[in-house]
Amino acid sequence: MTNWPTDPFTYYRMMTLLRLGASGNYAQDLDDEIEKFVESNTLIVGHMGVGMPADQQVQGDAWAKEQFQKHFSLSPKLNAAPGLCGEF
Repeated sequence: MTNWPTDPFTYYRMMTLLRLGASGNYAQDLDDEIEKFVESNTLIVGHMGVGMPADQQVQGDAWAKEQFQKHFSLSPKLNAAPGLCGEF
């Protein structure tokens, strides 16, 4: 992660949702990105009192699992980043 997201909670939810549908090296890349974000967020919350509170991580995990089951569980796994909207 090169820049801190403007909305850490949305960023975390989206990355977690994307990770649930990923496989292979792409899944590992997302795991690494999420881990870096969580570590950075923990430091920011601990030292500056801003960032995503720990309870939002739990909420984000639950939201991502629910959305994945509702909308993507039957889709093929992603082995690379999906294209952006409008790139097709």
